[in-house]
Amino acid sequence: MNKEFCESCTSNELTPPCIITKIPSNPDIEDILLRKDFVLVENLICHTYAQIYENNCLKINENCDECGLCLAMCKHLTVAQSLDFSKLEKAIFEDLSKICILLKRFCPSKIIATEVKTKGNSRTKRIDLCISFDKKIYLIKLLKTIDKIPMYSRSFDDVIEIYSVKYKDFSFSKLFLIPESIALKDKNLDSSIITLKELLKTFGEINGPVIE
Repeated sequence: MNKEFCESCTSNELTPPCIITKIPSNPDIEDILLRKDFVLVENLICHTYAQIYENNCLKINENCDECGLCLAMCKHLTVAQSLDFSKLEKAIFEDLSKICILLKRFCPSKIIATEVKTKGNSRTKRIDLCISFDKKIYLIKLLKTIDKIPMYSRSFDDVIEIYSVKYKDFSFSKLFLIPESIALKDKNLDSSIITLKELLKTFGEINGPVIE
């Protein structure tokens, strides 16, 4: 990762979006379906607290693990340059807020939320990641291994069954996001199992960064 990418920010914001942004705080899935306003909370971009902002310029200290999230969030770059997906994966699998931040950048017109509250057949469940657009709802679970996918698949089916009945004009799909290193070990994975790079390419928009 190029740690010297910042050439000083021309943003009028007091704190630029490569340092801090606002994301939804544990919304209910019905708020997403009905497009209600979410409670938004400020969230730091850097998960290692390696950022220093001086003279309108971002400086990165030795705490940086080169995940590249700040680089991806720079609004003055149109290409997601020098992203190391293995390092970026580490950040998002440790902290769900980071994938919400990342997808807000790549998919600015879509509704993105993490830890979304839903009803299940027996209890309230939280969905790791939800992406919504054009009456389509994607429920996504982040998993570091594939062995628990059948269990979560059944759980997601319960949720989808409940909301498909109540919201018949929406389509619901489930996806499982796994590290690329795991995906490379098995070339015959189900189409519902994807990597971060595939997720960004699938849902990314023309007005967001481009994956090289």
